[in-house]
Amino acid sequence: MAGGSAIYSVTQWLILILFARATSPDELGAYAYAMAVTAPFFIFFALSLRQVYVSDERETDAWREYLLLRVITSATALAIVVVFGLINQSLTTIFVIVALVKAVDLISDIYLAPAQAAGRVWAIGAYNIVNGVVSLGLFALGLLFWPPVYALALSIVGSLAAATCAFVVGRRALRDTAKAGRRSAGFHATPRSLGRLALLAAPLGIAGFLNSATQAAPRFVLERTDSLASVGIFSAMAYLLIAGNTVVSAVVQHGLPQTVQVLRKHGRKAMNRRIRRLTLAMAAMSTVAVGVVWLWGEPVITWLYGPGYVHRPTLLLIAVGWAIGAVSWMWDMALVVERAFVTQMVAAGAGTVASVILSVTAVSHLGLFGAGLATLAASLAVAVVRVAGLVRIANRRGEESHA
Repeated sequence: MAGGSAIYSVTQWLILILFARATSPDELGAYAYAMAVTAPFFIFFALSLRQVYVSDERETDAWREYLLLRVITSATALAIVVVFGLINQSLTTIFVIVALVKAVDLISDIYLAPAQAAGRVWAIGAYNIVNGVVSLGLFALGLLFWPPVYALALSIVGSLAAATCAFVVGRRALRDTAKAGRRSAGFHATPRSLGRLALLAAPLGIAGFLNSATQAAPRFVLERTDSLASVGIFSAMAYLLIAGNTVVSAVVQHGLPQTVQVLRKHGRKAMNRRIRRLTLAMAAMSTVAVGVVWLWGEPVITWLYGPGYVHRPTLLLIAVGWAIGAVSWMWDMALVVERAFVTQMVAAGAGTVASVILSVTAVSHLGLFGAGLATLAASLAVAVVRVAGLVRIANRRGEESHA
C-alpha cells in the first residue's frame, strides 16, 4: 500500500510541476486556490466515513448506510462547490473540474472501506496507482493539445478508472464479510439509520473541514493581501514534503485496522504500546526529513519548478510544521481507535484558530514568511490538543479501573 500511495503522490506532484512549467505562478496559484477552497467542503461532507467503518470494532453498522450517506453528501458538496465556482466566474472551469474529480474519488473511498477493514490494504495501493498514473498520463497528453486547465479535465477519466478498481475490490470484500456472517452488503438503509450514522461521524467531518481550512487559511489570505502568484509559490514549497506525506498516510491507513485488531485481541495496554512505537518511529523520520529540507530543499524546488518558486525561511517553517503534524497523526490514529471523534474535532478547531489568527495578523505584514508561521502554529496547536485528549482518556480509564 505504501508503494501505491507513493506512486499516487508523486504523480500528483508531477501534475503540479507540469502545470507550473506550462503556465505562470499566477495560473498555478489559481489552481492551488481552487484546491484550497474546494477541499474543506468535500472533506466535511465526506464525514471520514471510511475511518468510522474501519474503526467500528463491534461492527454495528452495515456498509449500505455508509454508501448511501456518502452518495448524498458527495452530491451536496458537488452542488455547493459548483455554485461557488459560478459566482467566481474567472475560476469557474477550474472549480468545476476539481469538484468532479473529488466527487468521484469520494465514492471510490467508501468502496475501499470494506477492503481496508478486512486488512486488504493492497487494494488502496492498487487504487492509488491506477488513479495517479492514468490521471498523469492523460494530463500530459492533454497538454499537447489544450491549455493546462482544460487538460486537467482528463484527470476525471483517471478517477473513473480507479473507481472501477475500488468497486471490484470493495464488492469482493463485502461478499467475503457476508459469508463470514458479519456485516451485510444489502441495501436497506432507513432515514433513521442514516441520521444516526451522520451524527456519529459529524465530529470527524467537522474535524476534517477544520484541518483543511487550517491549510487553506494562509493561501486564502495570501490571495487577498498579496497575489495568486504568492499562493502558487507557497503551494509549490508545501508540496516538496510529498514523500513524507506519503509515508504518514501509509502508516495511518495500514496501521488503523491493525491497531483496532490489537485492541480487540490483546487489550488497551498492547494498543498503547503500539502507538508509542509508531510515535517514536515517526519522530525519527520527521527529524531526518527536516534535515533534508534544510540541506537540499531550495535547490530541489528551483530545479523542479524553475526560479522564483522558493523562499528558504518559509520553507523551513513549513518543514518543521509538517514534522510536528506527522508525529501528531499517530496520536490522531489512537483517537480514532478510541472513537474519540469530538476530541479530534476540538483539536482541528484549535489548529484552525491558530492558523486563522496567524494568517490574518502575520501574512498581511510578512507575506510568505507569515504563511509559514501560520502553518507551524497550527501544527503545534493540533498536537497539544491531541495529546491532552489522550491523557484525559487514559486518566478516565484509570479511574474506571479503580472504581
